[in-house]
Amino acid sequence: DTLLFYVNWSFVNDISIHIRCGDLNDRLIKDGFTYTYHKNIIDILNENLNVKISVYCEDINYEHLLELNNLKNTTLYFGGIDKFSEHFNEIVNSKIIIMSPSSMDLLSGYICNGLCLIDRKSYKWRPNIFNYSENVFLVFDNIQDEIETIKKHL
Repeated sequence: DTLLFYVNWSFVNDISIHIRCGDLNDRLIKDGFTYTYHKNIIDILNENLNVKISVYCEDINYEHLLELNNLKNTTLYFGGIDKFSEHFNEIVNSKIIIMSPSSMDLLSGYICNGLCLIDRKSYKWRPNIFNYSENVFLVFDNIQDEIETIKKHL
């Protein structure tokens, strides 16, 4: 299969969050990338904004995230190779991307015209792929501290 992607000059999503599951799921959860971790980010966004939040994850080891679908303004999309190109394009064409410790996010962040944020925790979790990307992405310690910057990009 061939990966097809495009950069659309009109944005598809307000905020996209990619959550890495799949083969690294157990290690990520052990290191704190739990349902609660992601819910807290979404709760802070919802307390300060009223925008669509699209959450993308793999269709392997995602069951612990299903409750995210019940959060205000939030829709969870999961899929495998059959959905990869579609999901990748939707993430790339977002006004705001909140990245996971994923090489897919590294690529999507580099080609996205929107604002790309990565939690320092994710940044440190995969230093082999994110080293020096703080010059391109906004690295945050608490998403609450970035609300005004996010508002400017919406």
